[in-house]
Amino acid sequence: MPPTTTTTTTTSGEPPRFTFANVSKDVYNGLLALIINPQATRITYPLITCIASIITKIIINKIAYTEIDYATYLQQIDKVNAGELDYASIYGDSGPIVYPAGFITVYQYIQWLCGDDIKEAQYIFGYCFTATVILTSFVYAQIWDLAPWPIYLFLASRRLLSIYVLRLFNDCWTTLCMVAVVLLLQQAAVFKEVDKKKKKKKKKKKAVDVEKEKKKKAVDVEKEKKKEKKSGVKKEVENEKAVVVQEVIKGSSWFDISFLLTIIASDLYSIAISIKMNALLYMPAFLIITYFLNDENTIKFVTVVAIIPLVQVLIGWRFLLLMFDGDLARKIRWNYITQAFNFGRQFLYKWTVNWKFVPESVFTSVCFGHALLVLHVFILGVFTFTRFLHFKIIGKSIPQLIKDAFNPKSTMSSQNIFLNKLIAPQLIFYIMAITNLIGILCSRSLHYQFLAWYAWTLPGLLHLNFPVYIGVPIWLIHEWCWNVFPATPLSSAVLVLLLTIILVSSWWDFKAWFPSQSTLKEYDEFVKGQEPEGNQLSSKKNE
Repeated sequence: MPPTTTTTTTTSGEPPRFTFANVSKDVYNGLLALIINPQATRITYPLITCIASIITKIIINKIAYTEIDYATYLQQIDKVNAGELDYASIYGDSGPIVYPAGFITVYQYIQWLCGDDIKEAQYIFGYCFTATVILTSFVYAQIWDLAPWPIYLFLASRRLLSIYVLRLFNDCWTTLCMVAVVLLLQQAAVFKEVDKKKKKKKKKKKAVDVEKEKKKKAVDVEKEKKKEKKSGVKKEVENEKAVVVQEVIKGSSWFDISFLLTIIASDLYSIAISIKMNALLYMPAFLIITYFLNDENTIKFVTVVAIIPLVQVLIGWRFLLLMFDGDLARKIRWNYITQAFNFGRQFLYKWTVNWKFVPESVFTSVCFGHALLVLHVFILGVFTFTRFLHFKIIGKSIPQLIKDAFNPKSTMSSQNIFLNKLIAPQLIFYIMAITNLIGILCSRSLHYQFLAWYAWTLPGLLHLNFPVYIGVPIWLIHEWCWNVFPATPLSSAVLVLLLTIILVSSWWDFKAWFPSQSTLKEYDEFVKGQEPEGNQLSSKKNE
């Protein structure tokens, strides 16, 4: 919140005097609020959306397009449109196709919409950028106590804007899908709370009706049956509460909105993977979150996860040729799997942004790749077992969680934070963002277009860990690292150092993952104020 400022003393009932000093203070306080006051975000979100749409059009018309891979993408699409299915024979000027079939579908639509007109394609990517800003705004709007300053950083990256409207990389579409996945998971948490409240209200009303009916029947024997009636009502209410726990917290329904939203999120997540496999970096977080959003119900969880490979099969159907078993079909199928999902692909040292301070002989060695993989698993394990699965989040110990995982029915604790619509959405963002950033830090190589993988989550993580006077300088230094071309040992070392600092800070300040006590208090007061008078009286009576 902005600091309290002194105002000119005026007579009671009179407006402040119209002086240059007062106007200057008002302007100063207004500008300061647009930077650090969380309430000002309701102005900031629509503002940056409009600016995003305008700035992309200005860049497209004022700055020359730079050809890197887009022409190659279209050459590859031309071969597919001509009937070629063998990935080994699909190539362009800069090399063979190395992405799954979702990539082909996206660029086929782009080619269908604009043909060979580069500027029209740039406008499509400009709309992609603006759509990503809009979705990211919805994601950030569910983070409590968020000041406006991280939101402005969406539009401040020269490199990011270049990736979208001057380079036309497929990373942009994967990012759009992943931001939408995070938003869907956040909404699944919100609707879980809404469904719970509706069912509780219905059960409570039913319990009240039962109580009234019992009172009418007991008029003639009021004294003799008084104790028995109280006992019966108490047992009835306890039974009703037990039903609520089973139906709501335990998630017995297969048709609740939360479950359906996780199904859609899983579908969209698989589409993101089919465009570019960097979306796999989110997988550990996605599995953890969907497990809890489905009430630790193993059957529902497996159903959600099974959507991912199923969608991959459907998208790549024409290249998998599952209905054929000849030698040619097997060859085409194998070439698709090995080229589209090649986890052992080597990267050129000259293009790496993050490891230029490492000698090229080390960078290209197998041991270096294995060391990064071990480091990735280690850091991910530390965050998973000490933060993501912390007792404060899941409401039970990890041994108990592992034991409950073998129970096909729902075993979710009533203290699980994913049942709280106030806290769960921002925890979902932090878990997804941190998991992705761990993968970024431990990546074998980062190319310039890979900034799109995490540029949207970085401002939120900076706000989580640092005040504005530290967070913004860190962001500026980070932006410098990505704008040094070609990357130098210094720029690479600084980039790795910054990512490490952000991750360490995120682990250290676990308390910052949750809304402040003042926010929780204000929210509770707001909820109580929205309740009907009868409900407030009954809640006080129950207390």
